[in-house]
Amino acid sequence: MGSIQNPARVLIVEDDPDLHELIARVVRRAGHQTLSAYAGEQGLSVLRDEGKIVDWLVTDIQLGGSIDGWIVGSEFALKHPLRPVIYMSGVDRDKSCRRASNSIFLQKPVNVGELLGIFARLASDPLYVSDPVSKPSEGRYSAPTEPQRPGLEPSVHSYREALRSLPDCVIDGEVLCPL
Repeated sequence: MGSIQNPARVLIVEDDPDLHELIARVVRRAGHQTLSAYAGEQGLSVLRDEGKIVDWLVTDIQLGGSIDGWIVGSEFALKHPLRPVIYMSGVDRDKSCRRASNSIFLQKPVNVGELLGIFARLASDPLYVSDPVSKPSEGRYSAPTEPQRPGLEPSVHSYREALRSLPDCVIDGEVLCPL
């Protein structure tokens, strides 16, 4: 994929190391930068660090420890009320639970094509990426300046566009990971 003019900084909060690495590879292959946390407490620490800029949050809901993905998502939503939180869970009841406004839910196992489509959709809207020269506490889009964007669900068309640009690791017809 060609270089993105303004790559997003994506915080991944996932306690399963294999899934964490897969998501990180997808993020990097899509042209974005990754920040990593393997527990809710670590995720909060990254979000509260004034030296770190986080444009997007991808978090598992069921994390080990006392801080779950709902809490991490709420913290992110306080700083970035117009940006969606990408929640993941393998537990069906999590799908209908509380979420940050404008959030996205992915059922585990995560479909790589769906995740790529979400990243492509977010990257196409400057509302969802910080100005690279702004200071972390002065994110260009931290205050609501535009109405929320409904319909973030990526279309099949955007999945295909995102997938065409990546070399694939395909098993049984499903794209599992970019190499």
